[in-house]
Amino acid sequence: MSPPLTEDMTPVTMASIKIVGAQPIENHTFTLTCETAGSVESVIWMYNWSPLYADNRRNLSMDNTTLTFDPVMKSDNGNYQCVASNQFIKVILRLCLCV
Repeated sequence: MSPPLTEDMTPVTMASIKIVGAQPIENHTFTLTCETAGSVESVIWMYNWSPLYADNRRNLSMDNTTLTFDPVMKSDNGNYQCVASNQFIKVILRLCLCV
């Protein structure tokens, strides 16, 4: 059983993955954001259900809400998940990326 909500803690009430700017074009910068509402303690990006980490072409913002490909490549095609959570709930969003 989950602990009761405190006044300063609300469940994650909304989450969505947004494309920033244009659709993905190979060899161009492409950005996704994970927009949330409520008390979000953690945002994690996943690629094909495995944790996604920053590398030489993929960058994550400090709060993990923004994923930027610089550049995006055909090899980036696949299923991306944004997992927004707090101690009460985990919200998982999916987006299929096709370059």
